[in-house]
Amino acid sequence: LGAALLRAVEGLLNEGRTREAVGFAHKAVETLKDIPLGGEADLAMALTWLSRAEEADGDLVAAADHIERATHIRRQTLRSEGETPQTLRDLSVSLDRLGDLRLSAGDPGTALAAYEEEVTLDRRLLQISGETPQTLRDLSISLNKLGDIRREAGDLTAATAAYEESLTLAQRLRDSVGETPQTLRDLSISLNKLG
Repeated sequence: LGAALLRAVEGLLNEGRTREAVGFAHKAVETLKDIPLGGEADLAMALTWLSRAEEADGDLVAAADHIERATHIRRQTLRSEGETPQTLRDLSVSLDRLGDLRLSAGDPGTALAAYEEEVTLDRRLLQISGETPQTLRDLSISLNKLGDIRREAGDLTAATAAYEESLTLAQRLRDSVGETPQTLRDLSISLNKLG
């Protein structure tokens, strides 16, 4: 039932029916909140979709609160299951959303902490999984976000270091995958930020 509700949320969001999507996402969370041990990943996913629906509906505070709950669940999963590519990536994605939402809500301190933790996880994921297109791109994007928030805070030295590392990763990605629209776009963004 939870999976069907989440598919409905995705469909409603694609149609721009944000209020209905929020309602279905709440139902999914309610359905999954009392699940037996081992189903925490499903609840975290439902909270993530609820956060997306609330953001699309304009409720950034609720969206940030729900992604924070999902992030907490994913931290617990990482502790209980250990560092696997999936647990690391799931937590990294949650932290990315949390940082974005907290920044949009005018809370750069929490956003900075989320982005810093995300970069740490993405570095660890790169160590565990090796240089795959996804691990290189994820870390490059995370470093750009960290650079942005440090630049906004006036820490140009730290921002430059993050942008330079992001650029190096974007170049390695282009070298390994070739010149695709995405690799060229990522490289262009990194060059622009460093410039």
